[in-house]
Amino acid sequence: MRKGFKGPSGRAESCWTVPVGDARTSGPGWNEAHETPRRGLPQPVPTLETSMPQRIPSLRAGTTRSAALAVLAVAALALPATATEWKFDSAIRLDAAYTSNAFNLGSTGKDRVDARSAANVANGRVRDMDSNDDTYLTPQLEFVAKTDDAIGRLRIEGTIAYEFWFDNDQKSHPEVDLRFEQGMPGHSALGLSFGYADGVYKKNYLRGTTALGAVTSSGRIYDRGEYDQFDVKLDYQRRIWRRKQGHSLAPWLGAGEGRVWLRYADRNFDDFSNRDLDTVGVGFSVTTTIAKHHQLRLSYEFSAVDAPGGSETVIIDEPTAGVDVNGDADMLDNNIALRTGVDRSNDRHTLGVVWRWEVNDDIRISAGYRYRNYDYDSNGALDFAYRNREDAFNEFSAGARWQFQKTWTAALEGEYDTRDSNRDDALIGDEDTSKRRASVMLSLRKAF
Repeated sequence: MRKGFKGPSGRAESCWTVPVGDARTSGPGWNEAHETPRRGLPQPVPTLETSMPQRIPSLRAGTTRSAALAVLAVAALALPATATEWKFDSAIRLDAAYTSNAFNLGSTGKDRVDARSAANVANGRVRDMDSNDDTYLTPQLEFVAKTDDAIGRLRIEGTIAYEFWFDNDQKSHPEVDLRFEQGMPGHSALGLSFGYADGVYKKNYLRGTTALGAVTSSGRIYDRGEYDQFDVKLDYQRRIWRRKQGHSLAPWLGAGEGRVWLRYADRNFDDFSNRDLDTVGVGFSVTTTIAKHHQLRLSYEFSAVDAPGGSETVIIDEPTAGVDVNGDADMLDNNIALRTGVDRSNDRHTLGVVWRWEVNDDIRISAGYRYRNYDYDSNGALDFAYRNREDAFNEFSAGARWQFQKTWTAALEGEYDTRDSNRDDALIGDEDTSKRRASVMLSLRKAF
């Protein structure tokens, strides 16, 4: 599940949480959800992308869509026909957000979108990419069903959301999330989450050229990069130590809670299958209370992201690459098109820290930092965008939340993130060059 800004995974991420139906977060601690999932329910702080060091076959887009909708529909039928022992809560929420980099581009890519040259409009390179900065609204419908069973408290939470983008209207799309959480003895809980995003427009990619060899702008063919994504996550949380009365640290150190999780994400592009990504992840976090009104959470995830690694058309400048691509005995030619293997598989290590201050019963302030290292697997001789590549991602976030009139919640959140690579941007081209992005979001929520 998710809420908040679009993180490096393309899914929303946030540094503060708002539960459905309850004034405070449920369970023994903060609910962490998937990096790539979504908004509206109790979420991770911040959410993280994860994967295990193993590779698994990719599902195709049609299979993913059908499987995702089937899982969500069947899971929803888990509610009993009679609800005499169930308590139901619902809420509506509206997010209004601004981002300085809607397509998450480097400086050269942003300049290209601003210029909107006739050639780049004609070949599709900037088609439907109308503005670098943009605002979007996300109305959401949330629900919670909960009951006490023989084991403990069972919660079923769901969110339906739709993003409406103003300038880049092609980025508008729906998302659905569903979570089951079973309370267990020993101040613990077991959770299972599902998420699905349909028709997410990332940006335009090179589909091919009219011929191989030297090509001009008119000889390039670009098309929409649009994907569907299905996520599933299994997590377990438990209190790992109590606050010890009479201990010298008792006034400062409260109870500690731990969480571990296993997650799978399947991203499938409609027309660029070589960009499909399978992610399997493991992670853990530890949260403790400090001086009664402060909480600190530390988290780590390891990710292994698997891509098909097939061949596609790329454009290479010989002087920059230092390779004679077209075999004419020099390294002086620019804009050389060729077919070569491109492998986007990578391993990721993510560290996160979040501090939260409960000013009083109604106001919370939070701040977070996250670092992620991307280590790409490619060893292709002509895969200049990913061979021997390593990226560093940094994210700084802060937010405040105010609950008023018992059923209303307002929140303000800001983020700034950077991504830098050890590869020259001229070699990487359109492939996730160094970039900067600032975002701000205002949310208003009404619980019923």
